Amino acid sequence: MRKFLWIVFSFSLLLATSCSLNTESHHTPLIQVHSMVSGTDTLSVLGTADGYVMDTIAVGDTVLFTVSFYSYTNLLTGFSIVREEEKADIEYKLKADVDSLLTAASSDYEKGLFYVPAGYCYVGLQFNYIPKESGENVNLLFTVDSDSNYPHNELNIKTPIR
Repeated sequence: MRKFLWIVFSFSLLLATSCSLNTESHHTPLIQVHSMVSGTDTLSVLGTADGYVMDTIAVGDTVLFTVSFYSYTNLLTGFSIVREEEKADIEYKLKADVDSLLTAASSDYEKGLFYVPAGYCYVGLQFNYIPKESGENVNLLFTVDSDSNYPHNELNIKTPIR
């Protein structure tokens, strides 16, 4: 019995000392594209061997994107939404609200680079994607950075334009 109690005590001591209560949790940040709507049509995105491809859209269409950037237990430091400038334009919805949330002085709407002030682990926004010129493999690249030890995350969606 004594031997059994000694083993249980030793095992309990080992478990108690192996747990560090001051640990940090690191996760790769997440990018979610919730919906893409053109007029009343919901567009789909297919995963292929070459990446993600959205349904074909036409020059002059307006596609409403709803996207979120999430860093779990870490804090966001920035994100980007980069398009091929000669092929498409982006108009951000509720720009004043976005300005009040982000570090407006260092963010660049034209280049699609945004810096998030300390304290945020989630940012969601909407924007209109407006094709200007046709092309088969027009890219729309989303990137998110956080204070995690893991690298940034990116999502590239090809948007065929006719």
